[in-house]
Amino acid sequence: MSKIEGVEFPKEFYELQGLKIQHDKIEASYKEIFPKVCTGLVHDILLRLQQDPRNPPLYTVEVFTKEGTDSRACRDHILATTGTAPAIYDHGTHYVTHMRLTLEILKKLNDFEYVLEVMGDYTDSDASLGPTHNIGDAHLGITGDHLNLQRGKEEPEKSSPVKKGSVVSNNKKIRTLVYALIGFVGVIALAGFIVSGGLLPNVNRSTVPVPFQSSDLGMISGHVTGPSGLRAIGASVIAHKIQGLPGTDQRLPDYRTNAIVFIDGKYVFNLPPGVYRFTAAFPDGTNHIVNTYAVWPGSVHSLDLKY
Repeated sequence: MSKIEGVEFPKEFYELQGLKIQHDKIEASYKEIFPKVCTGLVHDILLRLQQDPRNPPLYTVEVFTKEGTDSRACRDHILATTGTAPAIYDHGTHYVTHMRLTLEILKKLNDFEYVLEVMGDYTDSDASLGPTHNIGDAHLGITGDHLNLQRGKEEPEKSSPVKKGSVVSNNKKIRTLVYALIGFVGVIALAGFIVSGGLLPNVNRSTVPVPFQSSDLGMISGHVTGPSGLRAIGASVIAHKIQGLPGTDQRLPDYRTNAIVFIDGKYVFNLPPGVYRFTAAFPDGTNHIVNTYAVWPGSVHSLDLKY
């Protein structure tokens, strides 16, 4: 036991105080080197790289920029730095990309003059989480589920009038029922199509031939789900190449192809290299669009599309 001004403290007290001081020093180092990056992201990537330094972990990274910045120039900078083309939100001030993240890449993103904040969440898969953060979240120093939990505590959900809630709930139930019926009819129609000698669903149908070797193509596949997580049977997925990638074959600049989602709820494409727009067209007329997704030669991607 030690005494401070006559008060006795156990040894563990000083050990814990020393630990807190060291933690504060580490946090200060993070902020000094990465002033625009969420400290929770810096700490998380350091731990994961320490476990497996040769295999950079997969993150969905969100970059917030100043208003009025040239969105095309920002996108090109991020593409050149990370090797992946970002999706763009919030009038060109919010960029979301999915990549194997390193401290070097994080530092380059931090040092861009037009960048205000950088956040990210570990995914452990090739599927992007999409936009999950808002400007200002980086100052909280936390990411992912912890951020959602804190928001839940700070901003409790406001109760809606019973009448309005009932209407919303009923609309969702009706939409789900209609969607399920459409999917069921779609299965019957597709089965008849196969029996009658038609093409097997979920096969890519290209508008033009693909003059590439298989090793030059990138594969992308995933699941398509409708309301309540149902398999989106009968939906279509369209891949449209909107621009080329630096250092890759620039043929077929406007390449398009599509796939029909069958009973297993899956789609698959083998695509020439480029930056693509993917559109999931659901049977009820709803579309889900993923913009500026980079496909590199020989790469394998997983992209799930939800209603």
